[in-house]
Amino acid sequence: MDQTLQDYLQQTILPEFGIQNIQSIEPIPLSLINRSFVVHAQDSTYILQRMAKIFGKETIIDANRVVTHLRSEGIPTITLVPSSQEVPFFIDAQEYLWQLMVAIPGETYHVVPSADIARRAGETLGQFLAGMKNFDAGELTSSFKMHQTADILDEWRAVEAQARALVHDSQWELLQTIAPELEKNLLPKNLPTRVVHGDPKISNILFATDDTETCMIDFDTTMVHTPLVDIGDALRSWCGGQEDDPNNTFHLEHYTAALEGILESIQLSEEEQKLIPQAVKMITLELAARFATDIVNDNYFGWDDTRYTSRRDHNIARAIGMIALYRDMSTKIS
Repeated sequence: MDQTLQDYLQQTILPEFGIQNIQSIEPIPLSLINRSFVVHAQDSTYILQRMAKIFGKETIIDANRVVTHLRSEGIPTITLVPSSQEVPFFIDAQEYLWQLMVAIPGETYHVVPSADIARRAGETLGQFLAGMKNFDAGELTSSFKMHQTADILDEWRAVEAQARALVHDSQWELLQTIAPELEKNLLPKNLPTRVVHGDPKISNILFATDDTETCMIDFDTTMVHTPLVDIGDALRSWCGGQEDDPNNTFHLEHYTAALEGILESIQLSEEEQKLIPQAVKMITLELAARFATDIVNDNYFGWDDTRYTSRRDHNIARAIGMIALYRDMSTKIS
């Protein structure tokens, strides 16, 4: 980290949160959207984040309401540090939004390493969702929404014909399966809703050194939806392989362990429990549809220029990888 940035954080940003006697500031290199730093001060260790400008202050206000509610329910969660303005954020002269959290000793994973971690992750997600059952969704001010699956399906159908000229015959045969398979896996519209996390990937769970403090982190994507979208997205990402692998397979042992953890931590209706496999399939095909749509639009997803010659080629591989994952999970869960 260059000295100019370090001085700016130490002299301008951190004093706004009342942090003094700073010993070191270290960037967290794996932050993909927001810029994050570990701050070691004399009194404690903190996580400082500069939010991407796609997020407004409403995002942090909502996150603070969520964590305050979780704490009142006895659910382990993060602590947001108030600024000198007595709000959980600071806006600098460049109109960047900053938030500061008390760090919890522990570790995160980017791939589920074992069935035990899958189970603990399931317990943590289930606890979070159970804790949000009585939260008044009307308190959320952000209009953020994800997993509007029927709309995503319509967006793919609108450009599907254009994709034909952009892919090989064998790839086109696979892409044509997305729409009919996704349509038959859409969840019912009348399911109960609550505030959900929105992005329950394994790296958004902090496995604390003290296991009683293990918790969900990163609440930028909280929204109102059926809890099945969180459960489906978690089980897809925790149990699938690399997204662009044409032979992507579903890890049944991780699925079984994670599902046990979830169901021990949250009460779902019989209908909701029966729909969990369908939710996993729906979210997998939803992601396939998003990748496929970007084959045509070629303007949304980031791509790996060390392995692919274009965003389009990477999106083709990712869409096919999700189709492979869907086909494999369909032989293992029902």
